Parts: sequence; structure tokens; C-alpha cells
Amino acid sequence: MNERTDDISGELRKQLFELIDGQYNFRNADRGEIRRMTDCAVFGKYREGSYLFHEGEPVKYLFFILDGAVHLHCFRKDESLQRWANITGGNMISVYELYRWNRVHGESAHCLKDTVTAMIPVDDFFGKVLKLNTIAAAIIDYMAFIIEERTEELLCVTVLDKLSLYFKRQMVYFKRYETENGVIKLFRDHYYDQIAEITGCARETVNRELKKLEKAGKIRLTREHIIIEDPSLLV
Repeated sequence: MNERTDDISGELRKQLFELIDGQYNFRNADRGEIRRMTDCAVFGKYREGSYLFHEGEPVKYLFFILDGAVHLHCFRKDESLQRWANITGGNMISVYELYRWNRVHGESAHCLKDTVTAMIPVDDFFGKVLKLNTIAAAIIDYMAFIIEERTEELLCVTVLDKLSLYFKRQMVYFKRYETENGVIKLFRDHYYDQIAEITGCARETVNRELKKLEKAGKIRLTREHIIIEDPSLLV
């Protein structure tokens, strides 16, 4: 980190507690476990342009972004750069790679602006925080999530089906949305080519279908959001 930050007032730990408590990944954790997570955390400031970690490095911390913005990217097998997602304040960087046998980062995290992070050492996470049954439950839950994903994908026939599934996952699984006057606004975490890769469709097809949905009044596209005007797209 560029600079260690002391949490003298306790406000950062309180912010971290609320962030973890609202995360889908930790919905099976009790509040005592969440409290132990916040007690283990260290806080740091990273300057714009610096990196939290690089692709291929060992996973040493769980990262929670309290303020700022981080861009995740990785390199394809042909060594071309693949943009992935922007993670903004109030979100965490996925823990799923902790369950991979080699526990290395699958992407690099680059700060788009000055960023405040909370970091929980992985050794503390497994050794002091989570009970064995909770770790097992998390792994089983993740496997069930993958099986459900594959089943849903098999039921998707049209491009609209695949986009609807993408919208649903962004909202239900990853909690990447906010509401305003009852309207659901999904965060635009992915570029068109990334949505195409996720849905298994051509980029031009994704672009055309999104424009068609917008013209029909079912969605609205802004720079930061995909606004769902027709809730049936999430069924």
C-alpha cells in the first residue's frame, strides 16, 4: 500500500462491518464472524495509478473498497489486454479465487483514483475468523451457484433470454444495482464485448438487442447504468 491508515475513531471499521454484512458472499456468516473480520482488518490508502495487486501474485488479502475506484483487468492467452470491471467504493473484490488450488490473483487491480481499502489477511480469514462449517458452507454454496448458473444457461435460447439472465445475475447474485423511486438501476460494470463474452453472443448482437430493448422502452442506457423499465426482464 502507499500509506497505512489508522482507524482511530473506529469509523472505517463500522463502514467495513456494514459493507460485509450486506455482501451476498457472506450471507451465511453470523455477526460475530463479521466482527472478527473487521477486527483483523488493516486499512490503507492507494494513490491514483497505483496497483492493489497484480495478476499471478499470491492472494494475501481480501480487499474491500471503502472509497475510490479500482479497475480489474487481465491478459488473455494471446497476451492481449482484457478489460473486466470497475469496482467502486462500497464493494469488495471477489473471494472466489480463494477456493482455487493455487490461490493466485486472476487479474490486476489498478486504482482509477485515490482509493481507501480495508484488507483482511487471508491467514486470519481462515485461521481466526471463519468456523470450519462456515467455510464448507461457503464452498458448497458456491458450487450450487455454479450448477444453477449452468442450468439457467441451458434454458436460455434467445439473445433476450441470455441478456435477461445477465441482468438477473448482476442484481440477485452480485448485488450490482441501486434503486431510485422503485426503478432498478444496474451498474454498467462491463463493456459490450464483455457482456458478449459473458452471454456467449456476438458483440454486434448484444449491441443490437440492447438498442432494441431501449427503443421498446424496456430499458434505458446511461453512461453508468442499465435502467430496467420492464421488471419482467428479471424474471
